[in-house]
Amino acid sequence: MDPIYVFTVAGLAAAVTSVCSITPAVMIMRRMHTRSKALDAQIKRLQDTIEQQDQRLRRLDDLAADLVHIRADIDWMASEQIVDRAVAMVRSGAGAEDISTETGVTLDEARALQKLRRH
Repeated sequence: MDPIYVFTVAGLAAAVTSVCSITPAVMIMRRMHTRSKALDAQIKRLQDTIEQQDQRLRRLDDLAADLVHIRADIDWMASEQIVDRAVAMVRSGAGAEDISTETGVTLDEARALQKLRRH
C-alpha cells in the first residue's frame, strides 16, 4: 500500500473521529446556550415582578401616611364636637358628672368648662 494513501486514510479517520467527538459537545453547548437564554428571560421577569411589588409597597406606604393624617383630622374633629357638646350641656345647666359621662371629657375638664361659663 502506498504510504500517502495510508496517511490520507488515517487522517480522514482521525478527522471523522474528531468530528464525531466534537458534535456531542457542540450540541451540549447549544442546549446550554438555549437554557441560558431561558434563564435570563426568567430572571428578567422576576426582576420586573420585584420592581412592580416595590412600586406597590411605595404606594401602600404613601396611603398609610395619608391615613395617619386623616386619622389625626378625624380625631381633631371628634374632639371639637365633644367640646361643643360639653359646652352646650354647660349652657343648659347640666352637672359636671353628667357632662363627663355623656361626652367622655374628664370631670376636671367638665368643671373647668362650668367655671368658664360663669365668666
